[in-house]
Amino acid sequence: MFATKNYISLNYQAVRCLLPHRDTMALIDGVKEYHPQDRMIMAYKRVPMNEFAMQGYLPIMPMFPGALVIEALAQASGLMMNIERLVKEGVVAERLEEPHYLTTLPEIPLSVLAESHIRQKSIATPGDTIYLEAKVAMQRAEFRYFKVTARTELTLVADGTILLSYPTYM
Repeated sequence: MFATKNYISLNYQAVRCLLPHRDTMALIDGVKEYHPQDRMIMAYKRVPMNEFAMQGYLPIMPMFPGALVIEALAQASGLMMNIERLVKEGVVAERLEEPHYLTTLPEIPLSVLAESHIRQKSIATPGDTIYLEAKVAMQRAEFRYFKVTARTELTLVADGTILLSYPTYM
């Protein structure tokens, strides 16, 4: 007997439908695992040699900027917030893997980074994939506090906490 999968994976097209970020500021390439029952997501960001954010940034030792690692962690956290909000509105999370279903989604809200306490531990370089993990640690109304980590295959790049909210002016 086969065990059922208890997580959801999302490709780049699904992520683009679930986040408001566009073009060079879209820092999530996909979701490896989203565990609704644990309120945990593991997204990933590939760092290619021609990454726009690295053009001219420390050309002698190319690395993915630490500020963008924080932004990628915030986007992973916001992505999970958006999925949870859509599920509250009746969207079936397991169907987010279906391309046609994505066209039927209501408008996605914009979350705002209210606070971050991130410790940079190492760097990500061209060729790395950064795995971005976020877990809801606490929720109060529209505020969510996340424990976050960013890792490559070999090293811990950053860890800490992020506080996100949906703005009241939405």
